[in-house]
Amino acid sequence: MKIDAVELRVLKMRLLKPFRTSFGVQQDRYPLLVRLEIDGRSHWGECVAGEGPWYSYETVETAWQILKGYLLPAMIGRELADVAALETLFAPIRGHHMAKACLEMAFTAALAERARKPLAKFLGGVRDRVETGVSIGIQATTDELLEH
Repeated sequence: MKIDAVELRVLKMRLLKPFRTSFGVQQDRYPLLVRLEIDGRSHWGECVAGEGPWYSYETVETAWQILKGYLLPAMIGRELADVAALETLFAPIRGHHMAKACLEMAFTAALAERARKPLAKFLGGVRDRVETGVSIGIQATTDELLEH
């Protein structure tokens, strides 16, 4: 499978309510998205890095630079059979797991589509539902906490 084109985008998403953590208060989120075009089809991945280096050394800005300068040039135009081939290409680049995962997500979505399987089944999933939680951040009072 060969990647024909790539697009990077940073979106701005206003949060419904300010999100408070020990690092500060966040009003907006800036997700970094990658679109891989393979055989005329688009496949998306998201980099989960934050805006600043408080949680991790990876940030939206550093991930963008690593993607543009190192990871994407390593993979564009190459024939890649599976995620292991991608991991081999990325091995010389230390760290930057969030940036790498962004591309792995999009590439895995392409592999699943090519195999004509839902992504969950392609990854070996057996459930039709996934339990999730919610992150509500730090609240000023117990009443506010319980309200969420």
